[in-house]
Amino acid sequence: MQRLETDRWGRFGTRRSVCWQRESGRYHRQWFGQPWEEGSHLKVPRRVHLVFLAVVLIAAESAGAQQDERRGFIGLGIGPSVPLGSFGDESSANQQGGRATTGYTDTFLNLGYRFRQSLGMAAALSYSEYPMRGVGDDDWWQVAGITVGPMYSLRLNARTALDLKALFGMIVLTPVEDSYTTNDGTGTGIGVDVRAALRYDVLRRWALFAEGGLQSSGVSFNSGPRKDYRALISGFGFAFRPTW
Repeated sequence: MQRLETDRWGRFGTRRSVCWQRESGRYHRQWFGQPWEEGSHLKVPRRVHLVFLAVVLIAAESAGAQQDERRGFIGLGIGPSVPLGSFGDESSANQQGGRATTGYTDTFLNLGYRFRQSLGMAAALSYSEYPMRGVGDDDWWQVAGITVGPMYSLRLNARTALDLKALFGMIVLTPVEDSYTTNDGTGTGIGVDVRAALRYDVLRRWALFAEGGLQSSGVSFNSGPRKDYRALISGFGFAFRPTW
């Protein structure tokens, strides 16, 4: 008399069957199928290894991106700037004319921080120079600005973001003739600085950016006519992304 049991599993998933056979009043167990040999290894297909490795790498990359998300940046940029309106007018009949030509703007503090996913605050500390047309080689305008305001950051992909900034603050305008400030002195006014910046994260803590915008202010002097300062500004530079 014998009894057969199937669907039995050996160690490490080795499938076997067992047969109980009665001899001399006792049952003897006999295994059928592939036996398990001590010291043998279960062979795993190479495709399984590759799939497992891909899953681990994707999970690690996702977790690292979430952990390394940085909300703020501190940047430095410089680029050409073009005067607009009466600030670039060289007509002697226009007393508000600035006779300014194409110069440059150096934003040596370009700060931004997101409080939420898209909304945040930004600040800029900038300095510009515009040569005066038809005067002398050592005549130019100095423009300093300190502005702060809201920022809307739109994430385009994992590395690229578009930052829209509306900044308000103070603009300081100083005419320089023959490398010296004039008798008109320095004028100040409430300024508007509107910018759009395209930022690209090249490394974990560093990014490159390119931006453009408009600066505008009505500047009053202690002596001399009022100047309407307006200019298209630009900047190209890099930004540090701290762990804020």
